Amino acid sequence: MRPKEVFQQARIAEDTGNAREACTHYASVARFLAKSGKYAEARVVWERAILLVSDSARLFLGLASCAARMKDDEAAREALQRFTKLVIQKKQVTQYRDRLESDLAPFPLLRQWYYEKILEIDRTDPENFVNLAKAWMAQEKWGEAQRVLLDALKAKAPQGNVLPILRSSLEERHFREGLPHLERFAKGELPLGDLILLLQNPLTDLRKRSVSEEKSLGALIEALEEEIGIELEEKPDQIDPLLKEFRQKSEGLLASDPKARFDMAVAFREMGLVQEALEELKKVSESASCFFEAQCLMGEIFFQQGSLLSALEVYQLCRRGRDVSPEVRHESLYQLVLIYFQLGDHKQANGAVQELEKVAPEYRDLKHWKSILREMQERG
Repeated sequence: MRPKEVFQQARIAEDTGNAREACTHYASVARFLAKSGKYAEARVVWERAILLVSDSARLFLGLASCAARMKDDEAAREALQRFTKLVIQKKQVTQYRDRLESDLAPFPLLRQWYYEKILEIDRTDPENFVNLAKAWMAQEKWGEAQRVLLDALKAKAPQGNVLPILRSSLEERHFREGLPHLERFAKGELPLGDLILLLQNPLTDLRKRSVSEEKSLGALIEALEEEIGIELEEKPDQIDPLLKEFRQKSEGLLASDPKARFDMAVAFREMGLVQEALEELKKVSESASCFFEAQCLMGEIFFQQGSLLSALEVYQLCRRGRDVSPEVRHESLYQLVLIYFQLGDHKQANGAVQELEKVAPEYRDLKHWKSILREMQERG
């Protein structure tokens, strides 16, 4: 494609009053610019096209994608709202589903918002439930994903599409007690209503599962959780004294037990004390058996904070490390796919996909990412 020539064609069409032809050319230029990483320029072209044809859903989706990549969350949300309104009015939800999944692949929060809006209007299409669940899972909101997947089963979604994802959400949520119920349901031995009741029981608390088996440390954590649970938002000025007292009481237990320190970091993170979690993870030495687990958790935190390069460094370390457990290696490769994609390095993302596919071809939604990268490669 020669963008300058296409842009000139758009100008000519615009000057002669052929708004839709001009819009088509502008959209081609905008996609080219976005693909080249020139998001600011692409955004201007999308906006120009929208001035000509304000009822085209694809234009607003392109604008939303560019704004999101520029980290202009407000503009991205506004463009997505316009897109959503149009696809609902024109009954084009199904037609635009694949393009939305591709264009907004790195932005699960936007995809979550979109599918929630769609499901407010129509709860008959199971695919919308499944895609909403995937958006929640991409944000590591396993409980929310589980709830939506159960709704998908109520909406008669094909079990072959839902059950593998539901199984993954249970495993990630560390609710392994639910897996036998899921297997019984898959075999037709358990009614859907019973499955929903069994899986809606309070899930295993990750903090209680993860903290050290040492009762004294567990008691300290429980006490801290109880106090912080109601004070974190209401009285943040009281958190620092609580943490200081807790550290004084627990340091003796943590100093000689790296696993307990790692478990403490997990508990801090679950309490919303992310910086405190990072501090504990950084103290886990390379000689500790849980070192790579600690690095992997650190990478998750960096990624959620938007520190992509820091996350990349950590996951590369886990990818190359010796004596790394299969679980940590698989998760590290998966996260590298997401990071490289968000950085725009599709070649490296595809390399991580291929490496993960060799050892764990069914891992999470790897096939989804493989499809997205292949489609982008074909477009290129």
